[in-house]
Amino acid sequence: MADSTVDDKLSDLRADYDALRKDIAELTKALRDSATTKASSAKRASDAVEAAGERVRTTATEAIDSLENEIRQRPLVVLGAAFGIGLLIGRLLRR
Repeated sequence: MADSTVDDKLSDLRADYDALRKDIAELTKALRDSATTKASSAKRASDAVEAAGERVRTTATEAIDSLENEIRQRPLVVLGAAFGIGLLIGRLLRR
């Protein structure tokens, strides 16, 4: 009788151990899948930010080139505009 009780308990323990191993394997897989999904999302976000930064850099470079070109073509107009803006700012700051 004692042997049958020990065998039953040992069998139950093995079943519990197998169920625990299965649960841990499933949890590990779920965590791995979640981490992969998060890493993929982070990579896409990083790529989008990098592309946006490149567009801003390109736009800024084009604007600077355009401004330099305008200054070369019409230096007196640009000088007059700068002078006028300076006077306007000076008057606004006095008040």
